[in-house]
Formats: sequence, structure tokens, C-alpha cells
Amino acid sequence: ALCVPFIYDDDVLAVVTLTHPEPDRFTQYHLRLMTIVATQATIAIYNAQLFNRIRSQQRQLQTILQAMTDILIVLNEHGKLILVNDAAVELLGLDKVSDARGHFLHEFVEADGVFEPIVEIVSSELVQNDDWSIETRSEKMQRDFQVRMATWRDHFQGVAGYVIVMHDVTQLRDLHRFKDEMLRVASHDLRSP
Repeated sequence: ALCVPFIYDDDVLAVVTLTHPEPDRFTQYHLRLMTIVATQATIAIYNAQLFNRIRSQQRQLQTILQAMTDILIVLNEHGKLILVNDAAVELLGLDKVSDARGHFLHEFVEADGVFEPIVEIVSSELVQNDDWSIETRSEKMQRDFQVRMATWRDHFQGVAGYVIVMHDVTQLRDLHRFKDEMLRVASHDLRSP
């Protein structure tokens, strides 16, 4: 018999056993050959496990992103859309998530100025901050947003991209505008009853 383990990172994944009815049939050549096969098979098994794990995590991430009610946009360092969720698709005026790929965020500024402050940050030559908190308004949709924007950096190139989360604060801003209007009216009425 000839037994060869499939070992990866000090863990035995499997063992291959070859048997032959004739004694001393297997030589050092067979052992070397089976060791090479076992090494290649171990790498293939490990890669398949990694692939399955990555696909599972990708499905989990996709589910999380689509369940978010906030708008999520991920850009590369040039402002090109890498990833968006369903809420972002609506604000961008697209039909589906896959339509966003390949577009630059600045392409959407003309249709709705809500992205203008974000595009200004991305297009600035010297990015000093790693994160920003700004407010912007979509006149087209009559919605106000609190925007949280952060950069991620590459060790070699500097800024590798941007993650943008836009939280709808329209109701809060409407209440604030209503309060201001009521104070203005009350102040006016008190001055000239």
C-alpha cells in the first residue's frame, strides 16, 4: 500500500491510499509522483474552498447592501461607479444596479445637482481628509441628504476609492423649515398685530 496525505497549512485535508496485490510494487518514483499529485490536488481543493467562501460572502454582502434603506455608492479613485445599492439606483435615475457600472458620478450632476459636492471632493487634486460629512439636496426629487463620505487608501497609490452613504433627512429638514416659517410668522404678527 502507498498512503499520501493531502496537507495544507499543517492540516490534513484527505489521504489517498493506493493498494496493489503484489508486495513491494510501489517505488520511490511512485511516492514522488503521488506526492506531486497530492500537492496539486491540495491546492485545487483549497482554492475551491476559498472560491466557495468568497461567493458566499459576496452573496451576504449583496443581500446586506440591497437591504439598506440608505443610499450607498462606491467609487474608484477617478469617480467611476464600482458598486451601488437599489436606493442609489433610484436617485441616479437608472433602471437596475447593473446599469450603473461603467458610469462616472459626474455624468449624473447635470440631471440632478445632489451629487455636485461629492464630485467636487472626488475631483479635487489634493484630498486632505479621509472622511467628510456634508449635506446636499436633490431639487429634482425634493429630498435632503446627510452625506457621509470616506476614502480607502492603497499602500502604493494613495487614494483607491470612496464610499458614500447618503441618509435621507427630508422630514427633519421639512420640520426645521416649518419651525422657521412659524417663528417668522409669529415674529411678524407680534411686531405688527
